Amino acid sequence: MKIVLKPLAALAAGMMFVSAARATDPGINWCRVPDALVRADSSLPRVAEAIAKGQPIKIVVLGTSSSAGAGVSAPHQSYPERLREELSRRFQQAPVTLVNLSQRGWTAVDMAAALDAKVIPLKPTLVIWQTGSVEAVRRLDINQMGDVLGAGIEKLREGRIDVILIEPQYSPHTVAMINFAPYADYMQWIASSLDVNLFNRHDIMKHWVEEGFVKFDESGRALQRLNADQVHGCLAVLLADLIDRAARPGTDAGGGPSLR
Repeated sequence: MKIVLKPLAALAAGMMFVSAARATDPGINWCRVPDALVRADSSLPRVAEAIAKGQPIKIVVLGTSSSAGAGVSAPHQSYPERLREELSRRFQQAPVTLVNLSQRGWTAVDMAAALDAKVIPLKPTLVIWQTGSVEAVRRLDINQMGDVLGAGIEKLREGRIDVILIEPQYSPHTVAMINFAPYADYMQWIASSLDVNLFNRHDIMKHWVEEGFVKFDESGRALQRLNADQVHGCLAVLLADLIDRAARPGTDAGGGPSLR
């Protein structure tokens, strides 16, 4: 039997449905996660230097439809834009700007090809590189993804640019059709091998689902978008926690919801 896969944008939106009761109950901080899922395993020396000197922090986001804001109610609700707001609150002495270059359907190969033309000329302090989702949907060569990620990370480092990798998303409704786990695991290996921070989005979302904090709901589109806004907001705060810890080691991440 032939399995027809949903378009990538629909998959990205479908992964963001949250129980309305959980999302609106002020007594449930459903986006909290154990510290082990938001680890700063490496430093961010360029971000740290900018904070110490009060210099601007420019962030470039490379990603696919989920990073472009698929499923949210408005562009400013996407996790990159929410991240910019959160970091601006935390690093008030260092102005934060963010350029989101994410595009639907981009692979790691596409993103790596854009480094010289679109990313490096912007002279960013930090590049947040989200990938693996399109590769998993299309069942692309995982080793090719790893090769271009490794080469791209080295190129960014040569340009004195910090890097954070972000894994694919997790959804129990898509695992029967699409196996994201090997791509997420491989990205963890790449990050460890190259001493780069990894934002464990796959494991974070899996934790939310297993703990019953995130549920999949086929109710109206307006509620789905409201729920997606909530998920993007939580991802932004947790990602800000990682950046905060990596740039200011030994200090408490400023106000994030992760468990102590």
